[in-house]
Amino acid sequence: MKPIVLLDVDGVLADFVGASLRFLRDRFGLHYTPEQVTEWNLERALKLEPHVYKALCAEFEREDFCTDIEPYPGAVDGVWALRDAGCRVLAVTAPWWSSPTWVHDRSQWLVQHLGFRRDDLHHTSNKASVRGDVLVEDKPETIAAWKVEHPMGAGILWDRPHNRTWPATDMVRTTRWDDVLRIADLAARERAEETRR
Repeated sequence: MKPIVLLDVDGVLADFVGASLRFLRDRFGLHYTPEQVTEWNLERALKLEPHVYKALCAEFEREDFCTDIEPYPGAVDGVWALRDAGCRVLAVTAPWWSSPTWVHDRSQWLVQHLGFRRDDLHHTSNKASVRGDVLVEDKPETIAAWKVEHPMGAGILWDRPHNRTWPATDMVRTTRWDDVLRIADLAARERAEETRR
């Protein structure tokens, strides 16, 4: 049975934090490193002044913002390695709802950078509604909610500075694509066995 791997985009495939930090540097002369983003909320993590955070949020709403985000090193090869190993790979990404072009721009980004087909794109804030064998995600709460709906599935927490305080007791923490493949194969076999029972 072909493993179904669900991949979050920002924080796993797309360097949203890096794009945000570049904007803060170029617009305000503020120099931060990704290691300084130690919590999910950029405003709190970096102690941004209100006018700076407001400008950053306006940048997120800019047409083409998310098409300008760089893929993380290894992300393109990792996605193709999963496909080459026989996995069905789906992108599951929460849109920036206040941006009128985000969904279109993000879809274009996924097609151009990572070879996704449009049928393999899921734009939703409710990732628990998408079925798969594995969810690879950088937000622990999202994995926890997904696991409630998909108890046979495996949650993989993609290790980033903003999620390191989370005690990942019921999920694997990694940034290795071979770990994703190994866990996806195991989860698909367990699903097949459960189906046969």
